[in-house]
Amino acid sequence: MQHHRFRSAVLLAPLVLLVAVLLAPSFPARAEDPAPARAPHSKEYWRALAAKRYAAPEGEPLPALLDELSGYLASPDPELRDDFGYRFVYSWIRRDKRLSEAELRPLLQRWSRGLVQGLGESGNDGVLLRSFSALDLSVLALRDSATPFFTPEEFDGLLAAALRALTEEKDLRGYDKEKGWVHAPAHIADLLEVLARGSRLKPEQQGRLVDAVGARLKSAGQVFAYGEDERLGLALVTLLKREDLDPAPFERWLDQLGSANKELWSMTGGRIDPARYIALQNGKNVLKTICFMAGKPDSKVPPALATKLRATLAALLD
Repeated sequence: MQHHRFRSAVLLAPLVLLVAVLLAPSFPARAEDPAPARAPHSKEYWRALAAKRYAAPEGEPLPALLDELSGYLASPDPELRDDFGYRFVYSWIRRDKRLSEAELRPLLQRWSRGLVQGLGESGNDGVLLRSFSALDLSVLALRDSATPFFTPEEFDGLLAAALRALTEEKDLRGYDKEKGWVHAPAHIADLLEVLARGSRLKPEQQGRLVDAVGARLKSAGQVFAYGEDERLGLALVTLLKREDLDPAPFERWLDQLGSANKELWSMTGGRIDPARYIALQNGKNVLKTICFMAGKPDSKVPPALATKLRATLAALLD
């Protein structure tokens, strides 16, 4: 009898164990602890590199450093935003050509998002991200002009975003005594000037660029005082240097300036419309830059268009 009870216990043991396993509380497998977040580098770290002509540090992955620097583009601290967030980008990407196309593409995507983030807002620090994203994108465009890597879709998308940013930006501050350069129209103009050089730019896109500059000058509501007009003028001058130049958009813009000038001074009683005066003054200032550059010996501006540029400016100055 004892032998029989022993045998029954032996046979039941596996069944008891199986039931215990099935009824035991279930716990998820323990995930590996995430890697600790990397602490940002100190200002002293960046200053030390800046003192070495913004040299890339040995032994540190540049994509990770550029990701950190990209976070500074929205900073109200001008040293982080301008001295670090822009100058290191220029040095490593344009001057030293240290990054591969695969490493550049995420930057193109991130900065393109920054270019239009919060577009339409004004009076807050959001403009800093948009403005300095445009400036860093101009560095990528410079790199592309030297060693092409943009796809046609990327080029078209970047141009469209830049034109939108130029016409829709509401915060037109030039320089802030505490936050330094804001300068969104100027930085967007820098980006457009580089994009205007490339062989990918289509004739119809030339017209969109001229129209966008004209719209910006008209809608600014203030006379540009921090060189924005010169930078916008240089973007148009770059178009004028193209072998495939389409003069029609320029002729249309010049006709609009001439008409605006007549309408402004046709008011009676010595009165003027201040908004129209401001818009015309911006156009006049841009046209001065264009005429100066177009008058250089190496200018490739078609003679008929060059004559119309000078004649329109003379009428505005009369």
